[in-house]
Amino acid sequence: MKTNHLLIRNALFISFIILFNACGTFKEERTYSKNGLTVTYRSFSRFGGDIQNEIIRHPIDIPNELLGNHLLSLWHRKIDPPGRPRPVFLKAEAQGLSPLFAKAFQKIKPEKYLHFEYESPRGLTEGDAFASADKIHWRLSRINGKIYSNDPLRIRKPTWKLVRTKGQKFQTVKTAIDQKSQENWVIADFQLSKPRRKTRLSPSSETPSKPSQSPRLRKKLKTLKGLFDDGLINEREYQQKKEELLDQHL
Repeated sequence: MKTNHLLIRNALFISFIILFNACGTFKEERTYSKNGLTVTYRSFSRFGGDIQNEIIRHPIDIPNELLGNHLLSLWHRKIDPPGRPRPVFLKAEAQGLSPLFAKAFQKIKPEKYLHFEYESPRGLTEGDAFASADKIHWRLSRINGKIYSNDPLRIRKPTWKLVRTKGQKFQTVKTAIDQKSQENWVIADFQLSKPRRKTRLSPSSETPSKPSQSPRLRKKLKTLKGLFDDGLINEREYQQKKEELLDQHL
Protein backbone atom coordinates (compact mmCIF):
# COMPACT_ATOMS: atom_id res chain seq x y z
CA MET A 1 0.00 0.00 0.00
CA LYS A 2 2.82 2.40 0.90
CA THR A 3 4.49 1.63 -2.45
CA ASN A 4 1.31 2.52 -4.34
CA HIS A 5 1.02 5.86 -2.52
CA LEU A 6 4.65 6.61 -3.37
CA LEU A 7 4.08 5.85 -7.05
CA ILE A 8 0.98 8.05 -7.14
CA ARG A 9 2.80 10.92 -5.43
CA ASN A 10 5.72 10.69 -7.87
CA ALA A 11 3.34 10.60 -10.83
CA LEU A 12 1.54 13.72 -9.59
CA PHE A 13 4.85 15.50 -9.04
CA ILE A 14 6.06 14.68 -12.57
CA SER A 15 2.72 15.84 -14.02
CA PHE A 16 3.04 19.13 -12.14
CA ILE A 17 6.58 19.70 -13.49
CA ILE A 18 5.46 18.99 -17.08
CA LEU A 19 2.45 21.33 -16.71
CA PHE A 20 4.65 24.05 -15.15
CA ASN A 21 7.18 23.85 -17.97
CA ALA A 22 4.45 23.88 -20.59
CA CYS A 23 2.93 27.02 -19.07
CA GLY A 24 6.36 28.65 -18.96
CA THR A 25 6.96 27.86 -22.62
CA PHE A 26 3.57 29.29 -23.59
CA LYS A 27 4.28 32.46 -21.65
CA GLU A 28 7.76 32.77 -23.20
CA GLU A 29 6.54 32.17 -26.74
CA ARG A 30 3.52 34.43 -26.99
CA THR A 31 1.95 34.05 -30.43
CA TYR A 32 -0.69 35.81 -32.49
CA SER A 33 -1.98 35.22 -36.01
CA LYS A 34 -3.78 37.40 -38.54
CA ASN A 35 -4.22 37.41 -42.33
CA GLY A 36 -1.97 34.40 -42.84
CA LEU A 37 0.86 35.79 -40.67
CA THR A 38 1.81 34.11 -37.40
CA VAL A 39 4.27 35.95 -35.14
CA THR A 40 5.93 34.41 -32.09
CA TYR A 41 8.00 36.28 -29.49
CA ARG A 42 11.01 34.05 -28.79
CA SER A 43 13.89 34.35 -26.36
CA PHE A 44 17.30 35.14 -27.88
CA SER A 45 18.59 31.99 -26.17
CA ARG A 46 16.86 30.12 -29.00
CA PHE A 47 18.11 32.33 -31.83
CA GLY A 48 21.09 30.20 -32.80
CA GLY A 49 23.11 33.02 -34.41
CA ASP A 50 26.02 35.25 -33.49
CA ILE A 51 24.53 38.46 -32.07
CA GLN A 52 26.93 39.04 -29.18
CA ASN A 53 28.07 42.42 -30.48
CA GLU A 54 24.57 43.66 -31.31
CA ILE A 55 22.80 46.29 -29.20
CA ILE A 56 19.17 45.21 -29.24
CA ARG A 57 16.66 48.00 -29.85
CA HIS A 58 13.34 46.70 -28.58
CA PRO A 59 10.59 47.73 -28.56
CA ILE A 60 10.62 50.05 -31.58
CA ASP A 61 8.03 52.31 -33.16
CA ILE A 62 8.39 51.93 -36.92
CA PRO A 63 5.88 53.45 -39.37
CA ASN A 64 3.90 51.07 -41.57
CA GLU A 65 5.25 52.67 -44.73
CA LEU A 66 8.86 52.27 -43.63
CA LEU A 67 8.31 48.66 -42.66
CA GLY A 68 6.70 48.10 -46.05
CA ASN A 69 9.95 49.34 -47.63
CA HIS A 70 11.82 46.65 -45.74
CA LEU A 71 9.48 43.88 -46.88
CA LEU A 72 9.58 45.04 -50.52
CA SER A 73 13.39 45.18 -50.40
CA LEU A 74 13.70 41.48 -49.58
CA TRP A 75 14.66 39.64 -52.79
CA HIS A 76 15.88 36.11 -53.48
CA ARG A 77 16.87 33.88 -56.37
CA LYS A 78 17.27 30.17 -57.01
CA ILE A 79 20.78 28.71 -56.87
CA ASP A 80 20.41 25.37 -58.64
CA PRO A 81 19.33 25.83 -61.34
CA PRO A 82 20.24 29.56 -61.34
CA GLY A 83 17.25 31.90 -61.46
CA ARG A 84 16.46 35.56 -61.76
CA PRO A 85 15.92 37.63 -58.60
CA ARG A 86 12.35 37.71 -57.35
CA PRO A 87 10.73 39.52 -54.41
CA VAL A 88 10.07 37.55 -51.26
CA PHE A 89 6.82 39.44 -50.68
CA LEU A 90 4.52 40.75 -53.40
CA LYS A 91 3.42 44.37 -53.25
CA ALA A 92 -0.10 43.50 -52.07
CA GLU A 93 1.33 41.17 -49.41
CA ALA A 94 3.74 43.83 -48.11
CA GLN A 95 0.92 46.34 -47.80
CA GLY A 96 -1.12 43.92 -45.70
CA LEU A 97 1.76 42.62 -43.58
CA SER A 98 3.55 45.89 -42.77
CA PRO A 99 1.05 47.08 -40.08
CA LEU A 100 1.12 43.62 -38.48
CA PHE A 101 4.92 43.60 -38.26
CA ALA A 102 4.88 47.22 -37.01
CA LYS A 103 2.50 46.25 -34.20
CA ALA A 104 4.67 43.25 -33.30
CA PHE A 105 7.81 45.41 -33.07
CA GLN A 106 5.96 47.88 -30.82
CA LYS A 107 5.16 45.16 -28.28
CA ILE A 108 8.39 43.14 -28.35
CA LYS A 109 10.58 43.02 -25.24
CA PRO A 110 14.38 43.61 -25.26
CA GLU A 111 15.18 39.95 -24.62
CA LYS A 112 12.93 38.69 -27.43
CA TYR A 113 13.03 38.47 -31.22
CA LEU A 114 10.27 37.91 -33.77
CA HIS A 115 9.80 34.52 -35.38
CA PHE A 116 7.27 34.71 -38.20
CA GLU A 117 5.49 32.38 -40.60
CA TYR A 118 3.47 33.64 -43.55
CA GLU A 119 1.22 31.27 -45.50
CA SER A 120 0.44 32.36 -49.07
CA PRO A 121 -0.81 30.54 -52.19
CA ARG A 122 2.87 30.19 -53.20
CA GLY A 123 3.79 28.37 -49.99
CA LEU A 124 5.10 29.03 -46.49
CA THR A 125 7.64 31.81 -45.88
CA GLU A 126 9.38 31.65 -42.50
CA GLY A 127 12.07 33.64 -40.74
CA ASP A 128 13.24 35.80 -37.86
CA ALA A 129 13.54 39.55 -37.34
CA PHE A 130 14.96 41.92 -34.74
CA ALA A 131 16.26 45.49 -34.49
CA SER A 132 19.73 46.56 -33.39
CA ALA A 133 20.99 50.17 -33.20
CA ASP A 134 20.02 51.69 -36.57
CA LYS A 135 19.48 48.37 -38.37
CA ILE A 136 16.81 45.71 -38.82
CA HIS A 137 17.88 42.09 -39.24
CA TRP A 138 15.93 39.73 -41.49
CA ARG A 139 16.92 36.05 -41.44
CA LEU A 140 14.86 33.80 -43.73
CA SER A 141 14.77 30.03 -43.32
CA ARG A 142 12.03 29.21 -45.85
CA ILE A 143 10.63 31.04 -48.89
CA ASN A 144 7.50 29.84 -50.70
CA GLY A 145 7.84 26.40 -49.13
CA LYS A 146 11.55 25.99 -50.01
CA ILE A 147 13.93 25.57 -47.06
CA TYR A 148 17.18 27.53 -47.29
CA SER A 149 20.16 25.43 -48.32
CA ASN A 150 23.49 26.67 -49.67
CA ASP A 151 25.94 23.94 -48.70
CA PRO A 152 29.28 24.56 -50.50
CA LEU A 153 30.00 20.80 -50.37
CA ARG A 154 26.72 20.11 -52.18
CA ILE A 155 25.83 17.35 -49.73
CA ARG A 156 22.36 18.86 -49.81
CA LYS A 157 21.13 20.47 -53.02
CA PRO A 158 21.26 24.29 -52.82
CA THR A 159 17.87 25.97 -53.05
CA TRP A 160 17.96 29.79 -52.89
CA LYS A 161 19.77 32.76 -51.43
CA LEU A 162 18.82 36.34 -50.67
CA VAL A 163 19.87 39.12 -53.03
CA ARG A 164 21.13 42.36 -51.53
CA THR A 165 19.38 45.56 -52.52
CA LYS A 166 20.36 49.15 -51.74
CA GLY A 167 20.80 49.71 -48.01
CA GLN A 168 21.34 46.02 -47.20
CA LYS A 169 24.34 43.85 -46.38
CA PHE A 170 24.80 40.20 -45.48
CA GLN A 171 25.48 39.04 -41.96
CA THR A 172 28.93 37.43 -41.81
CA VAL A 173 30.38 34.65 -39.70
CA LYS A 174 34.07 34.09 -38.99
CA THR A 175 35.66 30.89 -40.30
CA ALA A 176 39.13 29.42 -39.85
CA ILE A 177 40.25 31.19 -43.04
CA ASP A 178 38.20 34.35 -43.41
CA GLN A 179 34.64 35.60 -43.09
CA LYS A 180 31.67 33.97 -44.81
CA SER A 181 28.46 35.73 -45.79
CA GLN A 182 25.24 34.22 -44.50
CA GLU A 183 23.16 34.62 -47.62
CA ASN A 184 19.84 34.04 -45.90
CA TRP A 185 20.41 36.89 -43.41
CA VAL A 186 20.43 40.56 -44.46
CA ILE A 187 21.00 43.59 -42.25
CA ALA A 188 19.09 46.61 -43.55
CA ASP A 189 19.37 50.30 -42.72
CA PHE A 190 16.52 51.32 -40.43
CA GLN A 191 15.57 54.29 -42.65
CA LEU A 192 15.32 52.20 -45.80
CA SER A 193 14.12 53.99 -48.91
CA LYS A 194 11.19 52.66 -50.90
CA PRO A 195 12.56 50.35 -53.60
CA ARG A 196 11.66 51.05 -57.17
CA ARG A 197 9.99 48.40 -59.25
CA LYS A 198 13.15 48.10 -61.31
CA THR A 199 15.32 47.61 -58.23
CA ARG A 200 19.03 48.26 -58.69
CA LEU A 201 20.77 45.31 -57.08
CA SER A 202 24.31 45.07 -55.78
CA PRO A 203 27.04 44.63 -58.44
CA SER A 204 27.56 40.99 -57.48
CA SER A 205 23.90 40.16 -58.07
CA GLU A 206 21.74 39.72 -61.09
CA THR A 207 19.49 42.62 -62.09
CA PRO A 208 15.81 42.01 -62.82
CA SER A 209 14.97 42.57 -66.45
CA LYS A 210 12.01 44.56 -67.73
CA PRO A 211 8.59 42.96 -67.62
CA SER A 212 7.96 40.94 -70.74
CA GLN A 213 5.28 42.15 -73.11
CA SER A 214 4.86 38.72 -74.70
CA PRO A 215 1.47 37.69 -76.08
CA ARG A 216 1.43 34.84 -73.56
CA LEU A 217 1.61 37.27 -70.63
CA ARG A 218 -1.07 39.53 -72.09
CA LYS A 219 -3.32 36.51 -72.61
CA LYS A 220 -2.90 35.42 -68.99
CA LEU A 221 -3.62 38.92 -67.70
CA LYS A 222 -6.71 39.16 -69.91
CA THR A 223 -7.97 35.79 -68.66
CA LEU A 224 -7.36 36.84 -65.06
CA LYS A 225 -9.26 40.10 -65.61
CA GLY A 226 -12.14 38.14 -67.07
CA LEU A 227 -12.34 35.94 -63.98
CA PHE A 228 -12.44 39.06 -61.81
CA ASP A 229 -15.11 40.76 -63.94
CA ASP A 230 -17.24 37.61 -63.80
CA GLY A 231 -17.03 37.55 -60.01
CA LEU A 232 -15.19 34.22 -59.89
CA ILE A 233 -12.35 35.73 -57.85
CA ASN A 234 -12.35 38.70 -55.48
CA GLU A 235 -10.24 41.85 -55.79
CA ARG A 236 -7.59 40.63 -53.34
CA GLU A 237 -7.13 37.37 -55.25
CA TYR A 238 -7.05 39.27 -58.55
CA GLN A 239 -4.37 41.73 -57.40
CA GLN A 240 -2.27 39.00 -55.81
CA LYS A 241 -2.33 36.77 -58.91
CA LYS A 242 -1.62 39.78 -61.12
CA GLU A 243 1.44 40.60 -59.03
CA GLU A 244 2.62 36.99 -59.32
CA LEU A 245 2.33 37.02 -63.11
CA LEU A 246 4.22 40.31 -63.40
CA ASP A 247 6.93 39.14 -60.98
CA GLN A 248 7.47 36.03 -63.09
CA HIS A 249 8.41 38.29 -65.99
CA LEU A 250 10.71 40.69 -64.12
